[in-house]
Amino acid sequence: MRFILLISITLFATTAHTAPSSRTVAKRKPAAVVFVIDRSASMAGKKLEHAKQAVLAGIEVLAADDVVSVIAASAKSRVVVRYGMKSQRHYLAKVIGLVASTDDERFDDPFEDAHVLLADDKRRRHVVLITNAPVFKRGVPHGLRKLAKTDVTLTLIGLAGSDRPTRVVDQGDWILVLVDDSESLPRVVETALRSAVP
Repeated sequence: MRFILLISITLFATTAHTAPSSRTVAKRKPAAVVFVIDRSASMAGKKLEHAKQAVLAGIEVLAADDVVSVIAASAKSRVVVRYGMKSQRHYLAKVIGLVASTDDERFDDPFEDAHVLLADDKRRRHVVLITNAPVFKRGVPHGLRKLAKTDVTLTLIGLAGSDRPTRVVDQGDWILVLVDDSESLPRVVETALRSAVP
């Protein structure tokens, strides 16, 4: 009896240490994040500077194997970073620092560029737009509608002005955040990315 008891205790101890855990952690799938910075005239000055700081803060939240693209949006949008990684933070900071506002109030559709950048990417795909809230007065851009039909998730961050409190509207695959002052943009972007691409 003592021999049988010893064998069962030994077997239990061996199985307890070698059995796979039922709480196995799934490997995190890398993300591809496109930041779109509104650089139209309505973002001139501190708003644009805070938007650029927000993008850099967002890059710091990402994992080492995530990729980053940056689009400077105005009447004529352009891709300023096609493919970057967190390890290139000094280069990214230099390039993003060069983004300057334009004299034009118009805002072209930067989401077409975002769609092209993310089209064949197999990572989790997310777009973050930082803009002056009135930018969608003329309606939702075509490229944004196209992205919304894919598995790309979106965070739209609009500067609403001091007369409106910060608020969040969660629509499932996209989130609209209206911010009352541009100084809070870095914190808002960090929080949004921690939620969107954990």
